[in-house]
Amino acid sequence: EEADAAPVGSVPMVAPRGRRAAADGGSLARDPRSPPSIGTSPSSPLTLSPDGAKLVYSGADNRLYVRDFATGQNAVLTNGTFDMKPLWSPDGNWIAFNRLTNKGWNIFVVHVYKGSPRLLTDTTDNPMLAGWMPDSRSVIFVATGQEGNLIQSIDVESGAVRLLVTTRQPYDGNVSISPDGWIAYADKVPGRMSPGIFISRLDGSEKR
Repeated sequence: EEADAAPVGSVPMVAPRGRRAAADGGSLARDPRSPPSIGTSPSSPLTLSPDGAKLVYSGADNRLYVRDFATGQNAVLTNGTFDMKPLWSPDGNWIAFNRLTNKGWNIFVVHVYKGSPRLLTDTTDNPMLAGWMPDSRSVIFVATGQEGNLIQSIDVESGAVRLLVTTRQPYDGNVSISPDGWIAYADKVPGRMSPGIFISRLDGSEKR
């Protein structure tokens, strides 16, 4: 299975209120090397935990790290060959990220209290992580369809995929989800060469 191709071993546990917690029976360990530089890829954002106490980021070595602001420690979160675009869930319990696999880019999730990274998508369509649903139960991702982008959600527990919005043309795939159920994305503006920013409900209705 793809998740076994890059074992993580002991995954650090990140408490949502900024406290250190045990990981597989041990304490949150400092990486023995000097803290790595942050990756320069535009697809490797920095994401704060919901309480602002920690930061998850993709390092220059393409692993994911969690920075604890209170202690100044950097903890290794993943040991993948190429992990990027980590996004913290709104409830602070999950981190989703893109990993380069033998099928291309796919999406993984890791629970910050327990377990190892788990494969969420297993496809050659190169789904790119875009965000979280406000309830933290589903991840938003973008894949390229025949004519435009397919903005979809996938349930973290069941793996069920739901199509949210289909755009008229493929663009950069960046989307933003509001807590009250609106989604913003780029799409074709009739009669114009450049795209525009649209918002709609999560089912594509009330687009404007």
